[in-house]
Amino acid sequence: MKARIKKTILAFLFVLPLSILFSQSNFKKDSVLLKQLADSIEKYNQFDLAKSYKFFSAAFKQVDLSNHPFRTAMLYQIMADAYWYNGNTQLALTYYLKEQRIADSLKNNLLDAQAKYNIGWIKAIQFKQRDQIHYLYEALKIFEKEKKIQDMFKTYDAIGSFYGHFKHTSFFNKDSTIKYYNKCLELSNVDIKPRNIIGIKVNLGEFYNEYGDYKTAHNYLIKALNLAKKSSFSFYIPVIKSLLVETYFNLDSIDKAKQLIKEVEPEIRKNSDRLYYKIVLEAKHKIYYLENDYKNAYLTFAKLKVLIDTIAEYDENQSLLQQETNYLITKKDKEVKQAEYQNKLEEEKNKTNKRIIWSLIIVVLSIIFLLFMIFRNYKQKQKANKLLESQNKIIVEKKHEIEQSIKYALGIQNAILPAVSEIIAFFKSSFLYYLPKDIVSGDFYWYSNINKNHVLFAVADCTGHGVPGALMSMVCSDKLNMVTAKHENAKPNEILKLVNNEIKQSLKQNIEINKQRDGMDIALISYLPQDNKLLYSGANRPLWILKNNKLIEYAPTKQSIGGYTELNALYNLQEIILEKNDLIILFTDGVVDQFGGEKGKKLMTKTLKNHFLENSSLPLHELENKTKKLFTQWKGSYEQVDDVLIFVFKHV
Repeated sequence: MKARIKKTILAFLFVLPLSILFSQSNFKKDSVLLKQLADSIEKYNQFDLAKSYKFFSAAFKQVDLSNHPFRTAMLYQIMADAYWYNGNTQLALTYYLKEQRIADSLKNNLLDAQAKYNIGWIKAIQFKQRDQIHYLYEALKIFEKEKKIQDMFKTYDAIGSFYGHFKHTSFFNKDSTIKYYNKCLELSNVDIKPRNIIGIKVNLGEFYNEYGDYKTAHNYLIKALNLAKKSSFSFYIPVIKSLLVETYFNLDSIDKAKQLIKEVEPEIRKNSDRLYYKIVLEAKHKIYYLENDYKNAYLTFAKLKVLIDTIAEYDENQSLLQQETNYLITKKDKEVKQAEYQNKLEEEKNKTNKRIIWSLIIVVLSIIFLLFMIFRNYKQKQKANKLLESQNKIIVEKKHEIEQSIKYALGIQNAILPAVSEIIAFFKSSFLYYLPKDIVSGDFYWYSNINKNHVLFAVADCTGHGVPGALMSMVCSDKLNMVTAKHENAKPNEILKLVNNEIKQSLKQNIEINKQRDGMDIALISYLPQDNKLLYSGANRPLWILKNNKLIEYAPTKQSIGGYTELNALYNLQEIILEKNDLIILFTDGVVDQFGGEKGKKLMTKTLKNHFLENSSLPLHELENKTKKLFTQWKGSYEQVDDVLIFVFKHV
């Protein structure tokens, strides 16, 4: 800390005496000094904002900038760059706007275009203000007129990025994105740096990945990878490989994706590139899941969850540090303005000897103030760091407690669900596809063996998913057990009526002031195989039977169990005579509500019906595999929207 204070004082003492030495310099000497200060700002602008700002402040304190408008504009541009590199886009925008006003007054087109390019980048792309894209077009018009190839290249890149950022909105324009990225590639044969060409090809690859055109994405990413290997820009290689992992996965080139993961994962971890490591882990998790390696899928998901939490925690810490930096910089801005005013006042009132005296006084006072600010800032950071350490410890503990609670809840839910082996023992020709959205589920299946020739079976969908849905599923499962224990000979519609009453009373839904309105949709059957008979009653969940290559749908009663349904509500009962090899299908709405496919739409009931009709002649184990594959392929890279539950059995 002492060494840092010493360096800061030495730098301050080096810069401020310049105001004394050059106070009577002529215009030419002032111009040279401004150039030196501008070079010093630019030297530190990417990694030491404090030093850049110190030289920037010195320029206003030492020179009458009204005589140097062009140099002043350049100072604003370089200082704005410093703020932008350090993440303070708002202050960067303020200085770019100051630069643009001076450029406009000087009628300097190139300076005006540079300012407008930077303003357009921040407003249109970073702030997503769509109507501000005109800044980029105005800059491009000037660069094209002046034939500034490098500037044309970066502006084409910016406009392409702008249109590509609004995916899934009405403002998204695929053609404009591709058009401007291709304009960049057209310039690649002119004096364009290989690094920029690689960047454009990576942008195109990433864009086509997001758009779902994985073959085109693969083409651009391979070209970018080959160019990066030939050039000295090896830092691009892990990034490109990470994107290729995602591309190969979506092209079903699983072996290539796995091989690439082995190559790139150590490099990404070594470079601490969290965002691209996230892409790799997501692909790795999906591959394990597709290969039914659930253990490694779970372990990879756990790593992914920790990484996501780390990214969020890092962003939060950066936000806190940025707020502190903004506060200090805003305060120093006021000091600069005050110094400008003070200098002008002193120039009017005092002669050269008085200026020197006052300059020395300002130096001494500034050093004292700087020492005080550094010491106070050091103490504040110490205090803030201790607070952050304490808060981080609490967050980690709470996160662990929540995870353990959810895992414990999973154990309870699994204990309540009937054993699959018991179900298969009765329904010898059957399959059960159960895929919760989260660790625990709001969907559940229920089974009660009355005697050798009579069982009750249900698939149910409780309000919500995850922990809330799981809690509701346990309540509903308990009520089914209780009602059937008391009323062994009750028919399915009578059971639903009694369960509805029990849930409404247990959750106090019969009281008007109670806003708790969770409930359950269910398909319940009473199956008597030796009698070739099935009784069905449903609450918002239908029953399908495939008979002689025709699918018959038995409609449910259009009301839930619990929720807004009245007490003693009645449910329809349907008696069905079964024939040998009839296929009985029960399911919840999670499968048909899943978004995916080429256009990101719902799977829909029609698609599921056609699936069972087209594959009705297959053995049940093949039908099970095809049903799982249908859902997995439809979902693709989309997030699962709800719990999935399908039960199918054949009457033999």
